[in-house]
Amino acid sequence: LKASSEFRLHLGVLNARPDCDSAYHCHAPFLTAFACSGEDIECDFYHEIPAGYDKIPCVPYGTPGTHKIELEASKLLQQPNCNVVL
Repeated sequence: LKASSEFRLHLGVLNARPDCDSAYHCHAPFLTAFACSGEDIECDFYHEIPAGYDKIPCVPYGTPGTHKIELEASKLLQQPNCNVVL
């Protein structure tokens, strides 16, 4: 099968985080809304959401399938305690 247009994103994430064996990519409506607004998700009042993360950073917009998203996501995921990005 032909690889997805987002294969660079998945490969970049896995290269940035050799401690991970897989990458998950989704377009959940509310998460997509935060990403489109360029907003990080910060949650310090309801510990069940987002699963113990104080902040989920938002990667700056990049055209799907380009290296920009891969590079920006990889930079964020290399920071301490960063396991999820928008």
